[in-house]
Order: sequence, then structure tokens, then C-alpha cells
Amino acid sequence: MAKTERIELNTPEGRLMFVNLKQARKIDPKNADETAKFQVTINFSPEVQKTKQFKKLKKAVEDTLAAKYGDNPPRKLRRPFLTVDDLDEVPDGIEEGDVFLRLNSTSRPEVVNRDVEEILNLDEVYSGCYGIVNVQCYPWEHVTGGKGVSFGLGPVQKTRDGDPLGGRAKPARKAFDALPDEDEDEDEDDDGII
Repeated sequence: MAKTERIELNTPEGRLMFVNLKQARKIDPKNADETAKFQVTINFSPEVQKTKQFKKLKKAVEDTLAAKYGDNPPRKLRRPFLTVDDLDEVPDGIEEGDVFLRLNSTSRPEVVNRDVEEILNLDEVYSGCYGIVNVQCYPWEHVTGGKGVSFGLGPVQKTRDGDPLGGRAKPARKAFDALPDEDEDEDEDDDGII
């Protein structure tokens, strides 16, 4: 069968999780055969799943399957849309009814802000913020992993801030209030000891 063309499109806005966009890394560092990748998970609430853009993601999967297998797709296919039922342990930020995509790439994706300007400080893109991801839908076959359809990680656009996930500390400006200037006379206690 001829090579299946990848379908490229943007996701709707979702919550970014497990953000690893600074440096490629392995999921299992002890596996010498594993390729280091850049990764992000994007989570979609039930409301987002009703949008046209989310429905386009679903259609891209069906179109990719049809292009690859025609009317005879294999019975057991791995699909990219995951839910809490696919997890052994549900992390903070994913609720019942949410759908998420795990995305990765061996190439570092461009990361931009709302104005499509490059974000140089990638600490600004963290687990818990919101964004849109440009993805490519493609079929795959693996000797031990079976067959399926995935979305590849492309450029990321941060759309807004959100509550940090995964124990990330809040910014200092949100944790503290500015303190008044200290008067030099107040540095001494009652005994005149500084």
C-alpha cells in the first residue's frame, strides 16, 4: 500500500501537562534503545470535546485509518485519545470525562505566545498552563506494539496561564507581598544590640 500522507491540524485549546519542551529526554533512561524526545500531554475537558476543532481531530484519525487500511482496518488498533480508564493512576488536572493526547517529537518544537512571538524562557510554558498544539496524524505499525494511529508533536502556542500542576511552585510575585522599607533605627532592639 502507498505511504499514507500525514494530516496536519491544530488542536483546540487545552491544558498542557507533563511539559518537557526544553530538552529531549527518555521515558525510561535505562533503556539504551529508546530515543530521547520532547513531550507534552494536552488535556481536553468535556466542553472542549464538543468544539469543531476537537471533532476535526477525531475525523483526522478516521481519515488516516481509511487511507491506510481502506474498509478493512485491523480489529485491535491503538488510538491516540486517552481517558482516565487508560491510566493506572490519575494525575492532578485530569478529571472524569476528560480526553487527552500524549504528544512527542525527536525535534524541538517551536514555542510561541498568543502573538505568535517565540517564547525564549521555556519556564513560562509549564504543566497547568493552556495552549494549542499543531499536530500531525499518522498511522504506525510496530513489531511488539501492534498497530495504531498517533498525533505527532509540532509547534506549541501558549494561550494563557493556569494553576501549576505536579508540585511546581507558584511564582514568587504571587507568593509574597512587597515589604515596607526598614528604618535604620528599627534595626536595633531594646538593648541596643543589632
